[in-house]
Amino acid sequence: MFVSCKNDINKVNALTGEAPPPETEINGFSMVRADSGFVAMRMTAGKVILEPDPKDRSMTNRKASQGVEIIMFKLGTDSISAKLNSDRAIEHASNGLSEALGNVIVVNGQNDSIMTERLIWDRKKHIFYTDEFARIVREGDVLLPKKGFEADENFRWYNLFNSKGEISIEDSLSRVEPRDEDTLSRPAGMEKEDNIRSTRREDISAQQRQPQQLPKPRRPLSPHEVMYADTLKKGEERGSWQQEISRPDTNFIQPK
Repeated sequence: MFVSCKNDINKVNALTGEAPPPETEINGFSMVRADSGFVAMRMTAGKVILEPDPKDRSMTNRKASQGVEIIMFKLGTDSISAKLNSDRAIEHASNGLSEALGNVIVVNGQNDSIMTERLIWDRKKHIFYTDEFARIVREGDVLLPKKGFEADENFRWYNLFNSKGEISIEDSLSRVEPRDEDTLSRPAGMEKEDNIRSTRREDISAQQRQPQQLPKPRRPLSPHEVMYADTLKKGEERGSWQQEISRPDTNFIQPK
């Protein structure tokens, strides 16, 4: 099925007053859109179902499935500006929106790639956008907009949306090199200090591994030892006792 900018089936149906059949199924679907006499887009799909638009039954929606491929061309040339693949797609005739659904992968002319689960094409504004999580690979950098993005039809620029705001990426953007304050460097002498700390940790660990000898428990004092110690203490206080260290049961030394 070939459709050009001058032969829109929806416009023909509106002029003739003829409504399309309730549902038409096409296998091996192919469609071409032209702009100023040049091919602007080519679409292929394994199967397409044509059905009236619920908002305007004189217009026809297209539901594509079994693998969808859309190729965008640079105006007036045969060069591919972007290529889109998805599991299925829906073209809404009344609002000018088309949706690519399921395993959506887009590759532009600069080999930037986009992966998401839902991508909307606004044919009136000539932009693509989504509010779903996406993964964008650009010049080796991986961008993960949590709340989607928007891009032109050729995917030459992007606006990324996430919880922290919006980031615009232009064609002239180069890879951002890390700043000095972003680079973590080790102060001079840190390696030597680390070696000293490591040696200390090893010494402590070795000491902890050695068996520790516990002190022998002391036996309780006998009543004689208690009395003897008390007598010595009193003699020291008066300064009139002769003191002698002896074993238990030692006789008292009488004062002179």
